[in-house]
Amino acid sequence: MKPLLLSISLFIPTFAQADSYILGAGRWTCEQVVAADEAQDMAKVFQVAGWLMGYWSAETNYRENSFVDTVEQAGGETIYTQSLIECRKAPEGTLLYELANSMISNTG
Repeated sequence: MKPLLLSISLFIPTFAQADSYILGAGRWTCEQVVAADEAQDMAKVFQVAGWLMGYWSAETNYRENSFVDTVEQAGGETIYTQSLIECRKAPEGTLLYELANSMISNTG
């Protein structure tokens, strides 16, 4: 039994410190996101909107009810629009997922 407990305890820190990898439009810079919107490149706009909806939706699984209520009341269009507004203000090179994380952290 002791070897099993030791192996589990060795696994937990590794699992808890796992790196992540962001797929899709979340890796785009805010400059790219704004450019796609301004050019009305709908293929890219839909990629950004879809990525944002998925990212924000996933967060509702891990957040308190007030966050879920806020996201539900705001809706996808508002999240997309606010993301564009914040992207325009963001420092050069800011990635969409970084911006989304910041927005999510400041949403209650």
